[in-house]
Amino acid sequence: MTIEKWEEIKIMLNSDFTVLENYTVKDPENKTVVESVEFLHPTLGKMKAEFQRRPKVLQTKTTYSNRIGSSVKVDHIYSDSEEVCEFKLFTWQAGSDVWQQSRSDDFGF
Repeated sequence: MTIEKWEEIKIMLNSDFTVLENYTVKDPENKTVVESVEFLHPTLGKMKAEFQRRPKVLQTKTTYSNRIGSSVKVDHIYSDSEEVCEFKLFTWQAGSDVWQQSRSDDFGF
């Protein structure tokens, strides 16, 4: 999914549904930005649309030793120009108080 398509989905959610909350979470360690929109669907109840952006991983380097008790270090080399974008849709499960991932294809996103 592209950033432009995500912006279109946010506009559609704001116009067609009751939006409960908009928020953005940034994780500087993983260089990830997650934008979320919680809204009320007329038949399915509380739902959340989530869009995640992160730099593309170009290379992964693993440093380790075969000695007992030694640790493993994983270094990622990220792209400066390319991003990976992911869209997820969740439905709130009131009985268990958790978000369950739904298929976004079923909703036409």
